[in-house]
Amino acid sequence: MLNLYSLEKIKRIHIEITANCNSACPQCERFIKHDFSEDIYQPEHKNLKQGDISPVIRDIQGSKGHMTFDTFKNCINEITVQNLRCIEFNGTWGDAIMHPQLNQFIDHVIECKENIMEINPENRLGVKLCSNAAIRPTSWWSNLAKQQERLNQLSLEYNGKEADDNRVVFAIDGLDNITHQMYRRGCEYERVIENAQAYIDAGGRAEWQWIEFKHNEHQLDDALELARKMGFKDFFTRGNRAIKEHFLREEVHKPGKVKSVDENFKSIVNKDSESQKTLDKKLKKVEEVKNKTITYSTKARAEGQRIREKSLKKLETKYDGDIRKFLNKEPIKCEWGNKGMINVEFNGMVHPCCHMNVYMNRVWRNKGISNDYEIMQKAYESNWNNLNQHTLQDILLHSYYMNDLEESWDNERLQRLEMCKDNCTQQIDEKAFPIANSLMKPQKVEQQ
Repeated sequence: MLNLYSLEKIKRIHIEITANCNSACPQCERFIKHDFSEDIYQPEHKNLKQGDISPVIRDIQGSKGHMTFDTFKNCINEITVQNLRCIEFNGTWGDAIMHPQLNQFIDHVIECKENIMEINPENRLGVKLCSNAAIRPTSWWSNLAKQQERLNQLSLEYNGKEADDNRVVFAIDGLDNITHQMYRRGCEYERVIENAQAYIDAGGRAEWQWIEFKHNEHQLDDALELARKMGFKDFFTRGNRAIKEHFLREEVHKPGKVKSVDENFKSIVNKDSESQKTLDKKLKKVEEVKNKTITYSTKARAEGQRIREKSLKKLETKYDGDIRKFLNKEPIKCEWGNKGMINVEFNGMVHPCCHMNVYMNRVWRNKGISNDYEIMQKAYESNWNNLNQHTLQDILLHSYYMNDLEESWDNERLQRLEMCKDNCTQQIDEKAFPIANSLMKPQKVEQQ
């Protein structure tokens, strides 16, 4: 037993402090992305259609979707930060900049680090924020840079090294208001650039994340040049989710007759749901793009398809075409656990990874997908992994994190969790999708 989730081994906490977001990105988990057959929906959700906002977050908008300060302190305190390298404010459901107390949360992180540096002078705790950056005044972004600089100063003072991962990742997918908002709906390009520049000018370490689509690939070189001029430290591209989805998903789950990813994406973008109508009002030149469709980068899509076909053929040969046998027999290599990472949801639930976060909040259940996770959860006391009732240190001492989760990976039937084998089966992680890893590697920006 590796005991991956002991407090001493957790180096990174991926924390979501809100389920609110100012944008409406079509591929976001906030929205229903497929028209599945009705029988796999929970009865109360059978009328949901592609492009509708998920009831999971629809019912917790506003203050209901914000993590409380007390819950945050049950997660981040002087005990839990001892060996931490990074607190990453990022989320499945929301953008941290929507939380009214984000600055106070970071101040609390600073205070915790100040109080433990004499005990552990080698601590290099930093704060990372991933955001669309389309709200808040420029002064707020300047202040954020100063907060992170304080974390950096503490590390330099005690151990002569900079704080780890102390940065902001700005999600910018175009070089004008139209191109950028084709995916980042509701995020005004000019305002994002102004906020990024304010953050950089105040000394913040900024990185530019660019998701590749057909509609923005012609702007990539110019985006790199702009990043250099503005002072971004790094620039990296990401493939869209289409090429990162596991090639086995369709083969195993088969949730009714599923459209191709491209068809799904096109229909989502053109879906005229009520929530998107509101955001569309912010698009000044919507007539210029109404007939355009968002398609994936041809190169990235072709490479992803090639790897999918090659990998599937190899696995079918090894297991006589029985894909489920493959999922049940191949070793589990926990991507998050092996990197010392853990996920905290806006409602205080502590998950081993973001995949579990999403799984627990799906409004549908395919008959082919077991409910192993729910079964395991029901074996424990109510809210055993909820930070509203417990501290993070106590949760990580629970038998689930101490033993049960890792033990489940060795079971070929009931206890091998669906999300674990679907996302972290070793051969999938190491061989099936190297394109996903290559696309995630930063392209360093040479400073002039």
